[in-house]
Amino acid sequence: MEPQDLDFLVRAVVDKRNDHEKVKEIIRDKEDFIEIMLEDPKLFRKLWEKQEELIFISPYFLFNILLRQVRRDLKNITYMYEGHGHMRLPVFDAPKVKKILDDDSILSYLAELLSSFTRTQTFTLIYRLGPKLYRRALSSIDLDDLIFLAGIVDERYRFELNRRVGDLALFIAGMFPEYIKEAGRPVPWSKKIPRSLENYLEVGRYYYTLASEHPYASELGLRDVLSVLAENVSSVQKALSWLSEKYIGPKRSLWFNTF
Repeated sequence: MEPQDLDFLVRAVVDKRNDHEKVKEIIRDKEDFIEIMLEDPKLFRKLWEKQEELIFISPYFLFNILLRQVRRDLKNITYMYEGHGHMRLPVFDAPKVKKILDDDSILSYLAELLSSFTRTQTFTLIYRLGPKLYRRALSSIDLDDLIFLAGIVDERYRFELNRRVGDLALFIAGMFPEYIKEAGRPVPWSKKIPRSLENYLEVGRYYYTLASEHPYASELGLRDVLSVLAENVSSVQKALSWLSEKYIGPKRSLWFNTF
């Protein structure tokens, strides 16, 4: 855990003591204690009340806290709303979504996924097809660019790209669903043809499956996580949409480097 995250955690949860430095030294390497503190609702309340302090904690820590709050939200409900505007319909699978988030390895992966999109890259690729050389500008936030790149690289590089295509499809479907469901608008940072929600989910499902079957997935301990995401991409999308609508809203353009 980053020092600034540990500091925020201790100040938020251990609010009846003043010896925070001593507490930090005691729990620094004790993952079981830290896990208990991360589950304390006081941590989310502190985050919500002191939003000006968000700049002092890491993106991973921030999304870890928010995803745990989503998990608590889903504990006592049986359905989630799907859709936007006047087309919101109840979907009775909240228990299934919560069960997926109950897996800490999934929750941790999603926190890392979301934090990774707070920074993006553009780069130029020069490649050969037959006798000709081609140059193409690519963006790490453009789904079509990543699919194209995953299709031309050598097999040894394909695992990370397949996984990233799955991540990006799930990220867009979960965090920006209104650009998919309303008037078929493309996401604002891409000029490509807009995709439907089902298309994003199918892309995520397909590329997560490819990534889970790659030898590197087992070597990195990600095979089970990627398999769960592939099999439950629709449910995970609902969890991210809940987080986006309830806890981020218009701040998305500030939190994510997409626009």
